[in-house]
Amino acid sequence: VYRRAFGALVDNASASGATVVVNFSDRILTAPVIRILEPVLRQAAPVTTKLTLHNILASIKKERQHETWALLSNIFSLSPVEALDLSVNALGDTTMPFVTPLIEIRTLTSINLFDTGMSPVGAEMVNARLLPIASRIK
Repeated sequence: VYRRAFGALVDNASASGATVVVNFSDRILTAPVIRILEPVLRQAAPVTTKLTLHNILASIKKERQHETWALLSNIFSLSPVEALDLSVNALGDTTMPFVTPLIEIRTLTSINLFDTGMSPVGAEMVNARLLPIASRIK
């Protein structure tokens, strides 16, 4: 169902020249769902310009985080994403390895980071990673 519905949306958007916004919420972001959507997301890459990821780390079980992030990073590293809205819980040393591949996407022209529980250590780490990227984006 996901693949058919999303595939039809992408086809229509491509034909009309519209922008496709890929919005993953914590309700559907699981590795099995990403596997189902991966072919469609690859197809959508030329028209995908913005990603919004909400509360992603809170919704992924610890033992599945690496698998899920590997799938996401693989897909989105191939997409010409221009804007990234990233909302996570407790962004810090344990989550940055998962977030870094997304914020380092070369085609980004804007990044919005929303965090609900960042520690001072986490904030320093985020700033250290984001400053070089921000200078490139300018």
